[in-house]
Amino acid sequence: MSQEFSPKLEISKSRVNRIIINGAFVYKQYGNTLLSNILFNRERKNLRYLQRFDFIPRLIGYTSTSLKLQKIEGDFIHHINNPSPNIVAGIKANLDQLHNEWIFHLDLRQRKNYLITRENKAYLIDFESSVRLSKCGILRPIAELLRIIDTSGLLRFKSRYFPSSLTQKEISFLKKYNNLRKLWFFRPFKKRKGDVI
Repeated sequence: MSQEFSPKLEISKSRVNRIIINGAFVYKQYGNTLLSNILFNRERKNLRYLQRFDFIPRLIGYTSTSLKLQKIEGDFIHHINNPSPNIVAGIKANLDQLHNEWIFHLDLRQRKNYLITRENKAYLIDFESSVRLSKCGILRPIAELLRIIDTSGLLRFKSRYFPSSLTQKEISFLKKYNNLRKLWFFRPFKKRKGDVI
């Protein structure tokens, strides 16, 4: 028996038509717009490359417009009672592995992109915005910028759910980053309910 979720609960309608959970698998069906096609192909290619990491759902198969993914027995953190602060350390270690390979998620400010298991293991999902760079010296400044974007996303996650565990250095980093984002024309920083910084 399958469960079908409204796309507006998971992701923008312009990108994904449906997300269906059926047994041990999740089917992610993209729309037919140009943007949908671009994001679908990016996520498909990135997931194929990321199969060796155990904190990312397995890509089981795909068609021209859909992905068949391993179902993770977990939930979003805002649905979990008393989540462990150790979750953040685990995510940070996973993120370091990706960054060492010059892979950047770039959408970690969204709490829906973390799935937490009963064992407090965190999985990263939704790699349609992610970027993988060739390890080339000329690209290092870009890699450092993308690393900062991912770090800010993780710290925002930490500030929402484990604010007391933030260090002074992390608080200072977030404040500076959020001030810079206020200048960004397309998606300026806006404080949301639950944000402490």
